[in-house]
Amino acid sequence: MKKSNYFIPITIMIVIIFMSSCKKDNTNGKPYNPFAKIQTITTNYNGFPESIETFQYDYLGRVVKDMMNDSSYITYEYSNSMITEKQFSNNNTLTALIALSLNSNGYVTSGTINLYGNKKKSGTNRIKLGTNLISTCSGSFNATYDNNGYLIYVGWIEEDSTKTIFYKGTSKYTIFNENTISLTTSDIYTTDSLIQTEQYTFKDTSNTIGLENQGIFFLGKQNKNLTSTYTFITNDVTNNYTSTNNYTDTYEYDSKGRVTKQTETDNSNNTTISIYTYSN
Repeated sequence: MKKSNYFIPITIMIVIIFMSSCKKDNTNGKPYNPFAKIQTITTNYNGFPESIETFQYDYLGRVVKDMMNDSSYITYEYSNSMITEKQFSNNNTLTALIALSLNSNGYVTSGTINLYGNKKKSGTNRIKLGTNLISTCSGSFNATYDNNGYLIYVGWIEEDSTKTIFYKGTSKYTIFNENTISLTTSDIYTTDSLIQTEQYTFKDTSNTIGLENQGIFFLGKQNKNLTSTYTFITNDVTNNYTSTNNYTDTYEYDSKGRVTKQTETDNSNNTTISIYTYSN
């Protein structure tokens, strides 16, 4: 099931959750994060508990640790031109090491990924890039942004232990009115290929559950508004098969206008509920 608003929680289906340098308030010289910071995201699917994600931030409001309820976790280390993401299993074993290069705006433009051991279902060996969740063995990727700072393209390759490329992919984003209205991902494997298209409509309500609300500033600007509907189309080119899933999002808010509950229902009446708490 997709978490369409916080784009969280890409997979290069690789997995990133990283950040860039924070803005500074020129009136007093102190760094600040103007976004409401999410403390926890609790998710259940059709009434069954699925995950609890907890975030820790540094004094600039950047995420430094992302913890799952299975005790796996991700850490982030920052420098002026690099971010290092380390993913750990629930026994503190390193499962992924991701190195991200930043441009002058603090956005990720390229990176390398190395995974170790067995892949985990959640929390480790997954990378967040835009709206995608990407799983990989090892590989590299590059990203570009438009003049307004929105992510518009991601390309990646995956390799096996012999450095043989077995997978290539691209994601192309269409931005309108400060929101990503569509995303087309092409997945090319050794034996088959898929084209996946995501289409979004938006409410007038401000987005308080985006990547920047999770202290992730290195992947460009987040959507201005909350999603209203979402369509996911998969075209299996090799087997000549197409499937379409539609999702509808509804929300509840606190007195500050922040999302406290997101309910996402698909065309088969499956329901994903996400509960948000905030640290400020």
